[in-house]
Amino acid sequence: MHLALLTGMRRSELLGLPLSAVDVDGGVLRVVQALARVRGMGYELRPPKTARGRLAISLSPAAIELLRGVRAAQAESRLMLGAAYRDYGLVFTVPDGGAINPRNLHRAFKRLLQIAELPDVRFHDLRHTHATMLLEQNVHPKVVSERRR
Repeated sequence: MHLALLTGMRRSELLGLPLSAVDVDGGVLRVVQALARVRGMGYELRPPKTARGRLAISLSPAAIELLRGVRAAQAESRLMLGAAYRDYGLVFTVPDGGAINPRNLHRAFKRLLQIAELPDVRFHDLRHTHATMLLEQNVHPKVVSERRR
């Protein structure tokens, strides 16, 4: 959820983000796939719908620190679980390495909003908040619009 605010990424892009698309040393990540629902079959990783959807996103120091923490936690889980660890190569996973079900993320997001006594908003609204934060930092509106189409 924090990375959604820091990058403006969609839920499906976050849940499908492969480790190989993240360059923390270079401070950039690339949107190369998304976790998509396939009717009657569950979920699968798919490329973005359009070429414009394949973009590079510059990472703030806070986002880089967050992603380094995620990698460290995964390495710890991998060591603890050994052969039971399911390595799908994704950034955001459940503790055993499996993909996060979007419905579970939705429920966790709603629970956090209630705990923090915040208004009930959609996860997608984090994209709008990200854009607003950029505009408040005097980033040109055209740059904001091109960043996350």
